[in-house]
Amino acid sequence: MAESGYGMENKDNKKDKDNIKDKDDMKEIDKAKGKDDMKEIDKAKDKDDMKETDKAKDAGNMKEIDKAKEKSNIKHIDKMRDKDNKNNIKNTENSTADNNTTEDRMVLCGANAYEQKYYFNEKFNKIPDSIKEELHVISVLFTQEVGGVFLMVFEPDGTLEFQTEADEEDITYDEISCGLLINKIRRERQEMLESLSLFYRVIVLHEDISQLLDQE
Repeated sequence: MAESGYGMENKDNKKDKDNIKDKDDMKEIDKAKGKDDMKEIDKAKDKDDMKETDKAKDAGNMKEIDKAKEKSNIKHIDKMRDKDNKNNIKNTENSTADNNTTEDRMVLCGANAYEQKYYFNEKFNKIPDSIKEELHVISVLFTQEVGGVFLMVFEPDGTLEFQTEADEEDITYDEISCGLLINKIRRERQEMLESLSLFYRVIVLHEDISQLLDQE
């Protein structure tokens, strides 16, 4: 009986050991599964993070691209505006020069009451700035008071003449005030007008300044 009992204990012990092994194996398997699951989760997270990062980068890049496009468009618009403004100025100056000069006459400056613009011939840039400013004031004030178009023109002999004109339908143009104001300018600006005439004869007509001074 003792031997039989001992054999039973061995069987039980063996079962316990097998159970323990099974439990350990299950734990190992669970651990392995847990690790694999964690790896898969980490991979999924990494993929999601990468996607979010890529999305953020794409969004950032698109913003930068949009900003660059906006800046480029603004610069392009500004350039086009500058070109249009320059072309308008040139067209105005060319139109004034073409309409009010001949081969022997040359416009010095002028003002237009209809377009509210002032024109100065760049060929005479050597004239002192103080005189340029005075010519500007005379021309603009004349058109503000009388109306129409006012021009200061060099005749072939170098004489500086005043030329005025107005649209036929312009009922505000005052011919009487025009004549009075021209006489006033000639009287009050006589010295300046003579200096401009002398300048033209020397610089443009290439006359001898010493002879011109002797004549005076």
